[in-house]
Amino acid sequence: MAQREEEEHTAEEQRKAQEQQVADEKHAAEEKRATEQREATERKKRDEAQAKRVAEEKHMADLKRQSDEKKKAEEARLSHQREQELRRSLEEEEHVMAARSSGALASWQAQITARIQRAWLRPPPPRRASIAWYM
Repeated sequence: MAQREEEEHTAEEQRKAQEQQVADEKHAAEEKRATEQREATERKKRDEAQAKRVAEEKHMADLKRQSDEKKKAEEARLSHQREQELRRSLEEEEHVMAARSSGALASWQAQITARIQRAWLRPPPPRRASIAWYM
């Protein structure tokens, strides 16, 4: 009987050891699954952060490109405007120089002078009596 009790005791210990081993394996599998899930969550967060960072960098690059294009267009517009003003100024100067070099300006000035002189009413010559009165 003692042998039988010992066999039962040994069997009981083996069963408990097997149950403990199964529980340990189950616990290890759960820990592994939790670790894998945690790592997957962290990897997903990292990937999302990376995607967000890449999108932000792309957005900033687009804004910079648009700003550069706008600045370049404004510089081109201002350059064109300055060039047009310079051309207009040169044309006006050439026109003035052409008018001065032709006899038209001298003729026009002579006509104005003649008209003023014709229209000018000369005051009567001073009388002697009026001169004495002032003295």
